[in-house]
Amino acid sequence: MRNARMIRPTGNRTLGRAALALGLAFAAAVTGCGDAARRADGYRVQQGLWEGYRAGQNLGLAGGVPDSASLLKVRQRFIDAVESAYPALQRPPGSPKRTPAEERLLQIVSQGEIEAARLAHTAGRPDLALERCRKLNSVAEGDTSVTRRADILIAGSLRRMGRHEEAIAAMKAMMDRYPPRAPDSTGVEDFVLSLPIVIADLRKDMGDDAALAGANADAERYYRGLLKTDGMAPSLEAQVRSRLVHTLLEQKRMPEAFAGLDSLEALVTSAKELTAMLPEIRYTRLKLRSMSETNHAETISGLERLAFSFPNSGAAPRALFDAAILLERSNRLDEARPAYAAFVSRYPEIPELASTALLRQGLLTERAGDWLRAKALLESVPANYPRTTAASQAPLSVVEHYMRVKDKAGVEVSLRKAAEQFERMARS
Repeated sequence: MRNARMIRPTGNRTLGRAALALGLAFAAAVTGCGDAARRADGYRVQQGLWEGYRAGQNLGLAGGVPDSASLLKVRQRFIDAVESAYPALQRPPGSPKRTPAEERLLQIVSQGEIEAARLAHTAGRPDLALERCRKLNSVAEGDTSVTRRADILIAGSLRRMGRHEEAIAAMKAMMDRYPPRAPDSTGVEDFVLSLPIVIADLRKDMGDDAALAGANADAERYYRGLLKTDGMAPSLEAQVRSRLVHTLLEQKRMPEAFAGLDSLEALVTSAKELTAMLPEIRYTRLKLRSMSETNHAETISGLERLAFSFPNSGAAPRALFDAAILLERSNRLDEARPAYAAFVSRYPEIPELASTALLRQGLLTERAGDWLRAKALLESVPANYPRTTAASQAPLSVVEHYMRVKDKAGVEVSLRKAAEQFERMARS
């Protein structure tokens, strides 16, 4: 009773202040405990993810191609690591903004789910990736860095499952939800910017010409709409204009495509940070011109100038290769042969182009009457570039020569060599 009298209320104002102080202290303690709990959750998830990565690494070190069952076992490690964190990520409607600890936990969980989805795709189970990415999205509302990645995998999963209309609907929803971001210092394009083209390609694969025309029209409207955005970064505008040119070409609207290239080049030349795009723009213009002209002399000169003016650009090898093709197409064979040889010498590290140039050099050398030299060139194609299309064509070109000259023994020997080459290619 004495103790009871000692804590007797002394007045409403004192009580109110005491209650307020106690409430604030309690709230602060709870908040601190919540952050600590979320940090602990994050630590536990990270430990589980490391175990998953280690299991995946060990699977790769085992050699060979992992089977689906093994991949799914590794995937389950990532699922087990993140599953226990979901209750902490649930957010009722009207919840306050996430704390830094909650944001960090969401990022860690998303890493695990994305890796699990990748493994599911590799194992041929896109349905599992779809299920988990939808679950991730259910707790990630408001964090577009997470939902972007999940939505990309959802659309890809639906596409792999043959649910094309749902995949297209998912991609269209992404276009509405996520404005494309300007590229960073690497220049990598935001995936969202490619979605209209992906949809059009999917319509093409489906063989629906009417739907394809509609998809191309939608793509054009999307890109033209983006160009009306105020304050767009020049780097993003350049990417949008490039996509618009592609869409116009798909619709075979050549004059408008050329006008689009002119606008793009004007933008690039006015912004110092974009000058690296200039070779690609000029190459595209020359490539398009070559498709609609009969006399290629000016285009050949333009391609050669481009290659030597911008030798370190990605457009340079394609420009030289196309110049050699156009020389052959123009029947300037004495110039085409050394042009092909120069390409192989300069760009041996580009297998598809170098092997094709070597094949063309061999065929033109045969036409010039030097069969021994031509045969050596043709036989060098599969020897130097065994995993290319030209490698499968070159042995048959040798067989065809002996058939044309009616050399039965040569046909038999070359056929046997071709069969042996194809067996080696199949084994590799």
